[in-house]
Amino acid sequence: MSIQQRMNELFESKIVSYSMDILENKLSLELELLENEVITNYSVEFMNISTFYFINNTTDERKEIFPPEKDDYLELTSINLSNDIINISLDCEEEVWLKQYNGCGKVILEIWSKLVVLEADKFKVNNDIYDL
Repeated sequence: MSIQQRMNELFESKIVSYSMDILENKLSLELELLENEVITNYSVEFMNISTFYFINNTTDERKEIFPPEKDDYLELTSINLSNDIINISLDCEEEVWLKQYNGCGKVILEIWSKLVVLEADKFKVNNDIYDL
């Protein structure tokens, strides 16, 4: 099974819990997928993360932040491994030193209207580990 095929299994999962461990460079997700009245649980980890980019909605709407309602939850709408490298660069005239912190990624997590792009060495689903 290819990495993308495994990622496709996770589409539209409910994110039950998540943690970003900056010290360990690791993102962990506990997922729950309901299909045909059967619940499947997944434990997902991205290991050795070197780039993590988050944006809340599209560029023009990213500052429209609303408090969650009582029954709100997060959905991993899609997860993809891009064939292209997605470049992330910091550009600021006054803070020129930021230019040394450019990164890139190939993994795209769509969480409702939010987006995460990351670069990691490994992707783990339950006990299966894939090299990225």
